[in-house]
Amino acid sequence: MSQTLTYTKRERSFVTWSAILGYSFDFYNLIVLAFLLVPIQKTLHVTLAQTGLIVGLTLAASVLGGILFGWVGDKIGRKNALLWTLLLLAIGSIMSALAWDFASLLAFRILTGIGVGGEWGAGMVLLKAAAWCRPCPRSEPRWLRSSQPSRWPILTRKPLGGLRSGSAVCRCC
Repeated sequence: MSQTLTYTKRERSFVTWSAILGYSFDFYNLIVLAFLLVPIQKTLHVTLAQTGLIVGLTLAASVLGGILFGWVGDKIGRKNALLWTLLLLAIGSIMSALAWDFASLLAFRILTGIGVGGEWGAGMVLLKAAAWCRPCPRSEPRWLRSSQPSRWPILTRKPLGGLRSGSAVCRCC
């Protein structure tokens, strides 16, 4: 099954820069905790082992968020899934700043991790589709069209959960 996508140069640029900024803020959100561990330990009376648990579960939650929002994106659409992940990320980040003890900080950082993981997955799909899409096959040299009909495989599920390779055509202006 072939799917045709159309993006203008302005749209591709917007998606690319949005993804770069989004991933930068995600990275900052995850790494800033490392710089704030000593003040957090003193203020919230958290042990070193507990701070390790916070950092570890935040990263583990990002894996869960990627899996969860990959599935959600299939059900409600990638754009809507991305908006939900951004909402989770924002709520988790703000509430992390307002945490009152170890349990609340842990819960809010897990929420943040789920949002970060979901955003990485949904954002990467949009970035790939908009920024590095394959030109219209008619604009490629004939020898390239015949030798590589599906250079950009898309993984789709078979009924038994296996993977097969499909092809998407993207017309970039």
